[in-house]
Amino acid sequence: MRRFIPVFPVIAFGAICLVLAAGGCAGTRIVRGHIERDGRPFFPVEVYSLSSPEDVRQASRLGFNSTINEFPDLMREAARLDFAVTVPDWFENSLDCERLDRRIELYRPLKGVWAWSVGDEPELRAEKSPPELVAKAARYLRQRMPSTAICLTLSGARDSTRLWPEYLRDVDFVRVAAYPLAEDRGAQLVYERVSLARELGAPRPVIAVLDSWNMPGKPYRTIEGLRLDLYAALAAGARGVSIYKYERERWADKEGKNDLAVFIREVRSLGSLVAKAQNPAFSQDEGLKRLDFRAGWSNFTVAVNLGETSKRLSLPLEWAQRCWRARPGLPAEEIKGSGRVCEEILRPEEAAIYERGFCLFPSTLIGLLAP
Repeated sequence: MRRFIPVFPVIAFGAICLVLAAGGCAGTRIVRGHIERDGRPFFPVEVYSLSSPEDVRQASRLGFNSTINEFPDLMREAARLDFAVTVPDWFENSLDCERLDRRIELYRPLKGVWAWSVGDEPELRAEKSPPELVAKAARYLRQRMPSTAICLTLSGARDSTRLWPEYLRDVDFVRVAAYPLAEDRGAQLVYERVSLARELGAPRPVIAVLDSWNMPGKPYRTIEGLRLDLYAALAAGARGVSIYKYERERWADKEGKNDLAVFIREVRSLGSLVAKAQNPAFSQDEGLKRLDFRAGWSNFTVAVNLGETSKRLSLPLEWAQRCWRARPGLPAEEIKGSGRVCEEILRPEEAAIYERGFCLFPSTLIGLLAP
């Protein structure tokens, strides 16, 4: 005699398990150096200085997925578009718990809040915002908003990197604003600051702040310069990118042909891959910087030459592997190896991402970076 299992109780039990699992994954978590939002890998592609709900809609169309803001109306629109929002805060001289409690009650109900910043470059005014005060604010917020990540932004200007270990101690992740335009050192400075923050703060993720604004006395960073900054940040271990800053007319996307819009889509595509990176390994040979990692069935390498001379890049191939390469702004293409290795020459200020995958599987890069 056959036994039949009632279908409805099984379905109901499964649904309850899914609901409980979803609830258990709600909020922001840092897992082995990765950012997770609501249980999924998350690579922030963030933008500063949105000033209206329409700005949020335009930024979403461009490919951004997060912002830093504290205006409730704008934040509600961000939540509707599944935009992640960081609440900015500053603490000087003392911790005003009553003021902070009022802000918590204002922002706690808003769905999009995924992080709370306890300082914007506090190391540059350490006499008013010492590490002890910032740490106290971080602990207070963590008790009251346990599913929200606590973060801050550091710059390292004026030799202030010596204070970084103290500021990093009580936060979940950090943004690094290197200001390559101000110091005229370009992508090399981005690489150095992101690398230092990753090493000092491990396993805290680092979000690289890239300059795209009208700094007094400086030209706008070119698209080529922004792409070089991006690859330098990824090679240094960045787990997110923040663009400073949004300017409505400059970012207007005319049928997807605006260079800045194309660049943000490229950041989003590369970020979705880096968010899943396993076993990352960082190395450098003078000016050649590289990040090696595994994702899915393939091995990947992000490489950028920040030196003054051309460099040889060697990529070992396992049995039955093929190699694909994608240069910034260009679609991926297959390149031929010699025996068990693929070799490339990277000229100064040249960057690329490489995939070594098995013959039976299609290239992830070709699908990811298709024009």
